[in-house]
Amino acid sequence: MNRSIARRLAMMFALVALSVFTLVGTGLFLVMRTQLDHHLRESLDDRMEIAKIIVYHSVTSEKWHMAREKLTDMSPRDGTTIYVVSSSDPAFSYGKPVQGSVTDSWTGGYTRVEPEDGGQALLTRTISIPASGVRPTVQLQVAASCLPNVRTMRAFGAASAAP
Repeated sequence: MNRSIARRLAMMFALVALSVFTLVGTGLFLVMRTQLDHHLRESLDDRMEIAKIIVYHSVTSEKWHMAREKLTDMSPRDGTTIYVVSSSDPAFSYGKPVQGSVTDSWTGGYTRVEPEDGGQALLTRTISIPASGVRPTVQLQVAASCLPNVRTMRAFGAASAAP
């Protein structure tokens, strides 16, 4: 069967256009995912810094009681941010540590955790705060939900793939 030059050129143009649009779309998708992850890590760092200051200055039992109240006030009810303080002394502990399977990790102590209960994935970071006053050394863990990033990427992917 003979194919005309016009038909062959149209097919080649369509294939080249499809390839270019696929590459551009994939590139944009990857850039957007990287930037959203970066923004989530920055947001987690900001929350970590505030919580670190609160815990660091809580060197007595009375101050620790106020620190627990502040951490509770900072924790949204929807569970999108979680603050946990672990200590050898239960009197200086707060919250329940985030547990689950680590699906990814980055430099700086960031990990992505899929909770055991099947809930939303969380980006976590844990630091150690040295003992001061009567407060022993504690581990401060801050976790932020990855759900907003996942929703944004799904919407972007759907919009990019729409005809």
